[in-house]
Amino acid sequence: MCEPMTIAVAVAAAGTVMQGYAAQQQGSFENDVSKYNARQQDNEATRTRNKGTEEEMKLREKTAQLTSTQRAQLGASGVEVDSGSALLLQEDAELLGEADALRIRSNYGDAADSLEAQSDITRSQGKAALQGGQNAFRSSLLKAGGSVAAAWYTPASAGGLGGSAGGGSGVSNTSSMTNAFTA
Repeated sequence: MCEPMTIAVAVAAAGTVMQGYAAQQQGSFENDVSKYNARQQDNEATRTRNKGTEEEMKLREKTAQLTSTQRAQLGASGVEVDSGSALLLQEDAELLGEADALRIRSNYGDAADSLEAQSDITRSQGKAALQGGQNAFRSSLLKAGGSVAAAWYTPASAGGLGGSAGGGSGVSNTSSMTNAFTA
């Protein structure tokens, strides 16, 4: 039959290991959730870039239609459309339209870059949680081992193992530790 102290040490060690294992599982779960969230953020970044491209193309088309309308109206009025003020008017419309299109591209690109940066941060947080869980589990193993060693290796059990003048052999201490393991 086991001694009550042996049972208490074993239960405490098992509890410590279970806490570490739970922390490891929690870290693994948080890593999986972070990976999922990062994929969602990457997908949102792609959608944002695609929407930006669509908006940019719509504006370019609208600018081309505006320029065509200007040419048609000016031509119908009998104005020479390829020179002078009429040409400058069309060039200004094209230039402003291009500037707006590039602004749209830049704004959507910045938003997508921000989402991608956030997904990188989310992935890093998941990796940190995973590592933290693994470290907690390793720490629990060391704590459990230390608890067991501290309970079985006491100053009383080490009495014959030091360099005492009596020349104790320590055999009785070893056999009592063996009995604790086999009981």
